[in-house]
Amino acid sequence: MTRAAPAVGPVALLVLLATVALVLRALGALDPLWLDEIWSLERALAVDDWRAVLTSIRSDNNHWLVSLWLRALGEDRPAWALRLPSIVLGALSVPAAWLAGRRRAGAAAGGVAAALVALSYPFVHYGSEARGYAPAIFFLLASVWLLERFAADGRRRDAIGFAAAATLGVASHLTFTFALAALALDRLLRPGPRRGRALVPFLVPLAVLALLFVVDLRHWTVAGGDPLPAGRGFADATAWLVGARPGGPGAVVTAGLLLLASLRSSRRAGDVAALLLPWVAATVARAEYVPPRYFIVPLALPLLALAELGADGLRRGGLAGRVAVGLGAAYFLLHQSFFLREFLEHGRGPTTAVIETMLRTSRTPEDVTVAFDFAPRGATVVRHHARRRPGGAALRVVDPAAGAPPEFRLHHVFAGGPDVGDRFVDAAGTPYVLVRRDDHFGLSGWTWLLYRRAT
Repeated sequence: MTRAAPAVGPVALLVLLATVALVLRALGALDPLWLDEIWSLERALAVDDWRAVLTSIRSDNNHWLVSLWLRALGEDRPAWALRLPSIVLGALSVPAAWLAGRRRAGAAAGGVAAALVALSYPFVHYGSEARGYAPAIFFLLASVWLLERFAADGRRRDAIGFAAAATLGVASHLTFTFALAALALDRLLRPGPRRGRALVPFLVPLAVLALLFVVDLRHWTVAGGDPLPAGRGFADATAWLVGARPGGPGAVVTAGLLLLASLRSSRRAGDVAALLLPWVAATVARAEYVPPRYFIVPLALPLLALAELGADGLRRGGLAGRVAVGLGAAYFLLHQSFFLREFLEHGRGPTTAVIETMLRTSRTPEDVTVAFDFAPRGATVVRHHARRRPGGAALRVVDPAAGAPPEFRLHHVFAGGPDVGDRFVDAAGTPYVLVRRDDHFGLSGWTWLLYRRAT
């Protein structure tokens, strides 16, 4: 029996959501490149050829497919061009979510899933960043759709499509493997005559993962960051996705909501596994730095479960169910609109504006000196953008403990970190005064505090 063609109304809504998603991601991509993007770009350009991208970078900031794209384009391209795979595949994740949700639980679930993916702040954020998260999310949603088709009909082309999509997902970002394990567990535990056969396409991405382990993964070093426990990263990720402020009771409520949706979904085993497996793995490994972004890719599966729960409430929940879904939708839209407005206003940080301020206000414009509270982060970002400034920039990064005190000091503060204040005295006794403070919003970036040596 053939599936009926979708009505014009749902297709028009899907086109509208995909267009909105594309515009939001394109606007988010106008920011200057952020630290991890710069690290990925510099390392991709430092190796001898494209094959070395797969074997010689050996860093968790090497997202293989994106690194290949960055190497192909080079450093002189605008930020939006370097981010183009994420922009395009991030927008295409909307129809992919519709197909996956529709295949799992019907047209209403597909529509809700498409809206969640189009408007959820983390998907917009990483859909406008030159990293592997957005491609991995797209390939995951495509994998769900193709696997459901293969499990139902047993067609070879769907098996081949799933194997290809899952392989590209693995090559996009390593956290895809959590979702892949969840899909395999769901297939293994789901009854049916084709249960064993449905696992066969998993052999291809698993073989690619094994190959990547041999040539690259076993040599990886992890950049890390300020200590952040797995529980906090997990709770914050669910909060951003569903529309609550990270931290506090809202994050706990959103995690509980996704767990409830996963337990009630038609693909319970896979959705619960995708929700909890990254947190369990990080806890067992005693990882000290587990930011929210490490959960974003596998959380696409519980988000499909949430869409299924919402659609079920509309169909069978009566008046109470429709009111509950309506209130949930209003809450989601209200908070995501605030998040997206803040993100588009503040973005990932004011790098180029800070550089211009130093050059414009320096007492020695021919030799502007600056030092950082943590040089590997700040110096990487400022050097990259100063180098790209037309004509370069007379900006010299110095060690504050060696030689004359620098004219400027840059401090950066992550969300919730300590503020240095309006004035401070460095270790050598040199006083500095705050001349500029700039905030960022959300999942990457930091608050910039620019100080100048007091006269």
